[in-house]
Amino acid sequence: MPQLVKLPWIPTEQQWLDILDVAAAEPPRNRLMLAMAYDAALRREELCSLRTDDLDPARRMSRVRVETTKKRLKRIVLYSAPTGVLLQEYLTHRTTISRARGPLFLSESPATMLSR
Repeated sequence: MPQLVKLPWIPTEQQWLDILDVAAAEPPRNRLMLAMAYDAALRREELCSLRTDDLDPARRMSRVRVETTKKRLKRIVLYSAPTGVLLQEYLTHRTTISRARGPLFLSESPATMLSR
């Protein structure tokens, strides 16, 4: 008996434009997360585990560490020039939260802000 394979959902042009319209109103962190995930085809864990020292902004490259990958293989991924602009914007904003190296994406929820 043939097995049915569920194909991935691919948004239409209008759906992409709608996604981008919603993203434009988001804070810098969320816009960068969307752009990095899209450009580098990062899985959720890979994206959320990025650290500041994984980035090479001069070459628009990011290192995906072995402990966060599905197949346990380190890889280097590239991101676009527009994502690089978002990264610089977010890093500037990030310094208002913390200047410490470490996780790239910091939570800004009120609960985590109280514990700092």
